[in-house]
Amino acid sequence: MLIWRTAVLVLGLCLALIGDSLAQSKPFPPPRPEPSQQEQSHPGGDQQSPAPNQQAAPQLPPIINIMPAPKTEAEAAEERRERGLKAELDRKLVDLTGELAEFTRGLFIATVILAVATIGLLIATAGLAYFAYRQSRDMKASIAVSGAAAKAAQKSAEVAEKSLFEANRPFIVISPLELCEANAFQASPHIHFGLRNSGKGVAIVNKVGVTVQTTPSIGGALTLATNSEFVDSDGNGAIEPGQTMRGYRIASDVLGVRELQQIKSGEMTLGIIFQIVASDIFHNPYNQIFPLVFDHRQRIFTRSSLVPEKNIEGDIKALLAQVRHSGGLSE
Repeated sequence: MLIWRTAVLVLGLCLALIGDSLAQSKPFPPPRPEPSQQEQSHPGGDQQSPAPNQQAAPQLPPIINIMPAPKTEAEAAEERRERGLKAELDRKLVDLTGELAEFTRGLFIATVILAVATIGLLIATAGLAYFAYRQSRDMKASIAVSGAAAKAAQKSAEVAEKSLFEANRPFIVISPLELCEANAFQASPHIHFGLRNSGKGVAIVNKVGVTVQTTPSIGGALTLATNSEFVDSDGNGAIEPGQTMRGYRIASDVLGVRELQQIKSGEMTLGIIFQIVASDIFHNPYNQIFPLVFDHRQRIFTRSSLVPEKNIEGDIKALLAQVRHSGGLSE
C-alpha cells in the first residue's frame, strides 16, 4: 500500500514539474477585457484607445493540484495496522534503549568497581612483595642462625660424646708381668702376665696376641716366635675398672732352661710384644700395643722407648733395632 501511494505522489510531482516548465516556455496571451455595459449599449460610439504608455498586467503561471486517489477500506485498515506496528516497534525500541542505558550504567559501575579492585589488588600485591622480601630476608637470617646453632649443637654433641668417651674409656695395662722358671703349674720356663683395667669404663678384651723373641747379646742368630694368642669368649673378657685378670702364661720354644739362664745373666736379650684387641661397652675399639724388654739387672720388664707401629711386624722391627743398639748386636 505504501509503495502505491509513493508511486502516485512521484507521478503527480513529475506532472507538476512538466506543466511548470511548459508554462514558462510558452506564456499564455493576455485576456481581452470584457466590454462594459456602456460600451455594449453604445456599440457604434467612439471607443477610447488605450494610452500608448499603458502596459499589460503580468500573468501568473497556472497551478495544478493533483488530488490523491481515494483509499479503499482495506488500504485504510492496512495503513492503520502498519501505523500500529510502527508504534509498537517504536515503543519496543524505546524500551530496549532504556534497558541498554541501564545495562551501560551497570557496566560503568562494574568497570569502576573493577578498576578500584585492580588498584587494591595492585596495592596488595606490592605489599605481599614487600612482606615476601622481608620474610625471605628473615628466613635467610634464620637459616644462618639455625646453621650456627646446628654447628654449635654438633660441636656440643661432639664434646659430649668425647666426654662420654673419655668417661667410659677403658685402658688395659700388662700387670703383673713376670719371667718365671718351671714350677708345678708349668713344666718349662714361661712368662706370667695379667690384664689390668686402669681406665674408667668396662673393657671387653677380644684377643691378646703375644710375640716373643730372644737375641744373643754377643753375635748369633735371632729367633722369633709369633704364634702365641689368647682369646676370651662367653663374656669372660669383660674387665671392670680397677679389676685385674690374672693367670695367663706364655710358653715358647725359644724360652728354654738354657735361654732363661742366659737372659738372666745378660748373655741373651728377651723381647716381648703384646697386641690387645678390646672395646668398650659401646663397641668402640681400643687396640693397644705394648713392646717390652726384659732388664736382667732389675729383673723386670720395661717399656720400649720407641713408638710401636700399627702391626706386630713393625713393632718387632723397632724392638730389634733397639735391642741391637743397646746390646751391641752384630748383623
